[in-house]
Amino acid sequence: MRLAFTEKNNQLVWTEALEQSRALINSWTQGHDESGIIGKAGDDTMRLSLGVISRAALGWKMQPTDRDAQQVHQKDQKISFTDALRFILRNVILIIAVPKWLLKMFPSYKLRVCYTAYTSFGHYMRTLIAERQTSPESDKPTTTPSPSSSSKPSSDILTLLTHDPTLSSSDLLGNLFVLLLAGHETTAHSLHACLFLLALHPSTQRLAQADLDRVLPTQSPSSSPWPYTPTAPRLFQSTLLPAILSEQLRLLPSIINIPKVTKAPQPLIIEGDKQVTVPMGTMVRLCVPAVHRNPRFWPHEERDRGSESAWPPGNRGNDLEEFNVKRWLVNSDREEYTEKEEEEDHEGESEEEGEEEEAGASHLLRPPKGAYIPFSAGARACPGKRFATIEVLAVLAVILQEYSVELAGPEDDEQVQGMEKDERERLWRKRKEEGMRIWQGGMSMGITLGMKGRSVPIRIVRRGRERFVGLDG
Repeated sequence: MRLAFTEKNNQLVWTEALEQSRALINSWTQGHDESGIIGKAGDDTMRLSLGVISRAALGWKMQPTDRDAQQVHQKDQKISFTDALRFILRNVILIIAVPKWLLKMFPSYKLRVCYTAYTSFGHYMRTLIAERQTSPESDKPTTTPSPSSSSKPSSDILTLLTHDPTLSSSDLLGNLFVLLLAGHETTAHSLHACLFLLALHPSTQRLAQADLDRVLPTQSPSSSPWPYTPTAPRLFQSTLLPAILSEQLRLLPSIINIPKVTKAPQPLIIEGDKQVTVPMGTMVRLCVPAVHRNPRFWPHEERDRGSESAWPPGNRGNDLEEFNVKRWLVNSDREEYTEKEEEEDHEGESEEEGEEEEAGASHLLRPPKGAYIPFSAGARACPGKRFATIEVLAVLAVILQEYSVELAGPEDDEQVQGMEKDERERLWRKRKEEGMRIWQGGMSMGITLGMKGRSVPIRIVRRGRERFVGLDG
């Protein structure tokens, strides 16, 4: 599976993320009332992430404006590929836990739809796999997951995996399902969290926008598509966006418990100087939030133990419960990263080594080994780290180039602009407290950690029309 995550596939992720981002912005700016409130940003990021992973993993083009565009061509199928995939991803625990015969026979509409989605998805995927195995080479995306499709991109993960003779059709189906399950929801939740945290921290958002103004092409990707090279490397090396994503993943990792098994007796040093040996074959579960908040391994600011914390404080003496992008900035001199410098930096490296270097941008903190594990670590680390990072950074870049994200409320712009500074600051604090309360109450763990159910109301506004600039610091 790891070999399928190539730079060619990353370019496909980049291109599709830019396109899906523009469609998302259009839906936000044209599909809401005059207040511009986005009440279900989490659903929107789920849809965007599904569009990107469908294109880059399956070579299937999901139309962002059509919820049911891909209709079935077989008489025995009762649900489209789009809806089958969405329904499975939203109800995966139920589908895994309940026997399939019970899903089919139980007098419950939801369970019966689960069964229909499960069988339809399996049919579509087996059809796609069979097609790629017989005619894997093409340059255009398929828009119909059925035997009638005749073109597929050679850089999508499914096509690349069909070149592996060690994988059976069943292996391919299993690997692709895990990829869709893990890569879709985790990335969507991460993007949703980034948008919320940026709305909570307007000053951080403005710093990121200043970086983007210096690095990005002046045209929006809708009028002139941004090339993967050199734009993507510059986002990694010369902007605040990687630090924003890294801090979001430190604070709110999608996976909070990572199981590992020792292959041999493993010596460990705990509590500073105590040496112990973990026997071979022992299951060890890594608690990701605890590791990410350990003051022994992370830069932090000291705090009064009685001071108020935005998140329920576990570390009352420091700010590790807080979103603080500055902890990642070890080199504040973020000059523009040129193509020549990129070639010099990666000269003699393998593709994989180059990717790792770029993923850990030179101006960012590199935590001690094992202290930062949102994608796990070691031989079983998530192979889609680069895929997810490119997707999130591309989407954030498209949004922040022309827009700002704000906490939303019923007040219109004229009403807020007419407020005195003190009154506007009180409104900002009220919006912030309400947002934190909704977010904390809505965070829950299913397959991944994320905001389930009610969303914090946010909105996007053209840069220069922000209502709460300078009130968060």
